[in-house]
Amino acid sequence: MDSLLADLLSQAPDRVLTSASAVNHTRDAALLTRLAAALPQIRRQTQDLDLGGLLFPNSQHVQQAIRVIENHQSGGCFCQVYPGYVFYNPEAEAQAGHVRITRQDAPDWNMTYDCVCTVCGRTYAVQQGEYHYTWWEWRAVKDGLRP
Repeated sequence: MDSLLADLLSQAPDRVLTSASAVNHTRDAALLTRLAAALPQIRRQTQDLDLGGLLFPNSQHVQQAIRVIENHQSGGCFCQVYPGYVFYNPEAEAQAGHVRITRQDAPDWNMTYDCVCTVCGRTYAVQQGEYHYTWWEWRAVKDGLRP
């Protein structure tokens, strides 16, 4: 069993959260395929785990990791997991080559981006906000119509 899977199954909050974060940002198809084989076990071991979180429930990081694995298992493009999780920074995704930013507001705490996935071409309108931490809300753009 590889160490990432062992960490996900460990029920040790720090190890689970660190491994969930790694899953949430990986594009390693072989790794995601191995994790998909263990998905029922991952769900079972993390289901009732108290992961804390003051402003944002840390369990959402694990739920996102499960969504990433499920999306890979179904053959979906990674960009399809951006909506619903507020920790995908469009600038970091662009620097990694996963999206191309086609428009953005002047830098500020609250701004918007238009992004295009470099793999499948889907387009997204991304709203950046800030309260106790910076977050990004990704919304798919349908037929050129922003949400």
